[in-house]
Amino acid sequence: MGPHLLRHACSRRAVTQCLRYSSRTHSTFAERLHDDLTTRRIPLFHDYLQPQPSHLLNLSLSDLLPKIGRTKTTIDPTLPSILEPSPLPIGHHLIYFPPQVTLSQLLPDGTDILHTPGDPFHRRLWAGGNLRFPGPPLLLNGQRAVCIESIRNVSVKGREGDEKVIVRIERRVGALPESEDEEITRHRIWTGDEALAGEASVIENRDLIFMRAKSKAELEADQALFEKPGRIVRAPSDATFRHSILPNKSLLFRFSALTFNAHSIHLDRSYTQEEEGYRNLLVHGPLTLTLLLSVLERHFKGLGLEVDSIEYKNLAPLYVDEVLTICAKHKSAEAWDVWIEGPEGSLAVRATVRTVDLAPPPVQTLQRFNSWHRRALSESVLSQPLGNFGLLSRRTGWKPTSLGNASYTAFLVSPSLKCSEDKAFPNQKHLGYFGPKEIECNTMHELQHLLAVQASRPITPRISHEPRRAAPSQERGPDKPTAVVDVHTFLFLPPSFRRFFFFLSSLSIARSKLIAPGYNEMSFD
Repeated sequence: MGPHLLRHACSRRAVTQCLRYSSRTHSTFAERLHDDLTTRRIPLFHDYLQPQPSHLLNLSLSDLLPKIGRTKTTIDPTLPSILEPSPLPIGHHLIYFPPQVTLSQLLPDGTDILHTPGDPFHRRLWAGGNLRFPGPPLLLNGQRAVCIESIRNVSVKGREGDEKVIVRIERRVGALPESEDEEITRHRIWTGDEALAGEASVIENRDLIFMRAKSKAELEADQALFEKPGRIVRAPSDATFRHSILPNKSLLFRFSALTFNAHSIHLDRSYTQEEEGYRNLLVHGPLTLTLLLSVLERHFKGLGLEVDSIEYKNLAPLYVDEVLTICAKHKSAEAWDVWIEGPEGSLAVRATVRTVDLAPPPVQTLQRFNSWHRRALSESVLSQPLGNFGLLSRRTGWKPTSLGNASYTAFLVSPSLKCSEDKAFPNQKHLGYFGPKEIECNTMHELQHLLAVQASRPITPRISHEPRRAAPSQERGPDKPTAVVDVHTFLFLPPSFRRFFFFLSSLSIARSKLIAPGYNEMSFD
């Protein structure tokens, strides 16, 4: 082999060894970051679920969301009472449990240090994530709650010198008794297996991307595109639902305040242009998710559906004072393709949403029902619409719950689902016996415990002053229904009729079956 060939072979060998060393170094760096971040113990975030933050968010979004029905829905400016609490709306957990950090724990751009990989990776962007609701909805009644946060995974992408560190954070939200030990709380709500929910009501994963500061050349290249954006990815054109929103600076400021977020890219236009290379203030990642969920909630409500889970990816920035359009189309039985378009029809966000049949409208407290019930009975309001009653629910189906002194297992569906005996509802897996359109209880008196809340969608009650007897073909006995009465009739009967039904109960009527449209069977212990 000649000298020049030998030199060439040695050069190739040196390059190969250099690449192997570089790859090994890069791998070691990624492994070190993974070990350092996934073992980082993040303090618990506590909060009291007062209605004020959620109410302020509703006020901020009310002009931006689609109307329900033919008239635009307005928000009552009065602060809701904790004596008549409503469930935490979908996505509103994002404005509770703010980061518990001091000013000295903020980086120059206003972000906190809880998840940062350290120098030189300080530029942070929200890349996407997923969200699901495995547990009962939390009530805005002032109760203490907790968010447990941990870093599940860390990956490094890109060539050496231009790496991006992707940090996956998992957050679990659940109710918290006062003075509960921290380790007990973590054991109760957090699980090593991501698929297991523990006692969490909300489970969220976030993908944050950390990058190096841009060089002067990179900033100049980005700033040159302010007036003439570069190549874009076109969004699909086959949406069956579309709703446009124009986010303004006031909305961004309010959301920053509600989330205790000082990130400059949402507040300081000069910083955003000169240091980050974006043409204007950016819409927050969590605000984008909140807008998406709030719009979909209203759209799905008209279809008898609600969001069970969402997985999404942020593909391009969304800017203040630029129209964004939320789009959706039905993909399969329980799945929807959802995306957000930028002002030029570019694809900014892509998501997959899974739905379940809509539970009855938002629940109120048992106290409100009892008060309303007593007033209706005292006034003998036989013609007043009763409304659709429901028990405290979970988004993934109705679960065993405790109400007052009654222990029960409840399974309900909305009347808008048009129940039929041959329809398999997603929550049917929770049923020992599936009896469409029926409520079953031991005695008539238990009805007061069975019907917990009055929901907002009124229906006209069927009025009858006499109980309908069971069909002659029904077998009678201690475990068989011996009387049938309309739920709506019973609740609005005058006291004399009510006493008559209680008298029937006192005669050891073992089982009474109450017929109500849109209800599945409830079995009482």
